[in-house]
Amino acid sequence: MGCLKTKARIDMKIKQTFEKVWASPDNRILLLALLIYLPYIFLGYGSDFDSYNVLWAGRNYVETLDYVPSRVPGFVVYEALVLALDTIGGSLLTNLLSLGMSLLILWTFMRICREYCIPHYHLLAATLMLHPFYWVNSTCTMDYLIAMGFAFSGFYQLLKGKHTVAGILMALGIGSRLTTLIYVGIFLMWVFFTRPGERKAIIRAGLITGFLGMLFYVPPADFSEWNTNFLQPSVATEEFWTLPLRAGRFVYKNLFYFWNPLAFAILVWGAARLALNFRREMKKEIFSLLLTAAAIILGVELFYFRLPTEPAYLLPTVPFWLILLGVAFQKKRHVLVLLLAAVFTFNFVSVNIARPDLKNYATGAEYGLWIEPGHLVNDTRVRLEYLACGNQPCIDLEKTGQDSLD
Repeated sequence: MGCLKTKARIDMKIKQTFEKVWASPDNRILLLALLIYLPYIFLGYGSDFDSYNVLWAGRNYVETLDYVPSRVPGFVVYEALVLALDTIGGSLLTNLLSLGMSLLILWTFMRICREYCIPHYHLLAATLMLHPFYWVNSTCTMDYLIAMGFAFSGFYQLLKGKHTVAGILMALGIGSRLTTLIYVGIFLMWVFFTRPGERKAIIRAGLITGFLGMLFYVPPADFSEWNTNFLQPSVATEEFWTLPLRAGRFVYKNLFYFWNPLAFAILVWGAARLALNFRREMKKEIFSLLLTAAAIILGVELFYFRLPTEPAYLLPTVPFWLILLGVAFQKKRHVLVLLLAAVFTFNFVSVNIARPDLKNYATGAEYGLWIEPGHLVNDTRVRLEYLACGNQPCIDLEKTGQDSLD
């Protein structure tokens, strides 16, 4: 009888705990994300060749004790994490790292939005969660969300006044992916100018970030014999980077590969609304945050114009776009619902108006109108193919070092 009463009390406690967790809309977003992401972590390391380059770098280091970057400029923090987790539990653990960081980004995004009273932030968080590139990178062995996770958790700690911890976390983000420096630097400047009473501590956080961030790039610099060429991207040759080709890739990949035309139109509409109402927005307490979000988007986009290859490079812009759109459409919630629908649909169906003349080395294209599978569908198909090939790409790994240019 006593055992039955104990079991009943345990069951009741579990039920109450679940009801308490479920009562929070923030927690419901996180639980939904966990639910839709979890099945994908069992599909191997991922569809990106760079995932396998990282695995090779770690395994090569174990065999030779000689550090060779997975690709320039080097991703020491991420490479070390993948080496440790892959050794213990293979792709399941390395993918769980991405999933955990994804949930951390969503949680941090909602906390920041709530603290700064960003309208409709649960709807915005759901849009981030369902963005095709965010969804895919939440479930595979790739560095984009690892770097973002460290950086965003650093942002949150910085806003909470934990400057040393913030500096360490942001440095880990930079050590995971060098371009994290763009939005970390802008965020640090925003906090410095808007919190005059904390400036000494913020400078300390910046110095910690800078020192540790540079320290993480000592192994790649040593590998390159202290030649700064390791900081230069090695993608294709000059004939693929004429100004028309660069501009064409930049516009097309923003419009059709990373966002779809409807979602991109909403982004432009939201930016125009904020620009037209600039004087009114200036009077709001969160105006400096809006400027910071716009500066981060511009900074990342300028980098992408320089190297318009992988659309996932644009992932750090998504949370900041959503902050801007939440304010721009605070009285037009239906527009944000439409954005959510457009982003969700893009996982499964995409519209294409150009196909490259030569995959990965395009200098021209065939134009038309094609309805194609979305990014999530394509990624899942490739991952299943790789699983059938022994959890690795089904082609010669020596040919996997080139980024896609089409």
